[in-house]
Amino acid sequence: MHELALAEEVLIIAEQQAIQHSLSTINSIKLTIGALSCVEPEALRWALEVTLENTLADHAEIQLTIAPGKGKCGGCGATFAVTELPAACPQCQNWQTQILAGQDMVVQQLTGTE
Repeated sequence: MHELALAEEVLIIAEQQAIQHSLSTINSIKLTIGALSCVEPEALRWALEVTLENTLADHAEIQLTIAPGKGKCGGCGATFAVTELPAACPQCQNWQTQILAGQDMVVQQLTGTE
């Protein structure tokens, strides 16, 4: 389950930001997960709950947002929504798709108290 490793990375980011901004507690963590990232949101939520336990983010509210996938056709240049991989262009059925969005996970916002 790679969600546990991702949760550990989120904790590292939260701790770094807490030090940088003199925070004693992290109150909320807002994450955006790409629809094509292979991250299972509920597995990540569980992994975060376990990983954040007994840390400065122990009771942080976890907000997960799913970002849609987006691709560009290598044949006709059309951009289109991508919901799964591999993806063919809906206009010309070309399979040479460049993924433009939806494969990453980003910590969008952390809130905390000093």
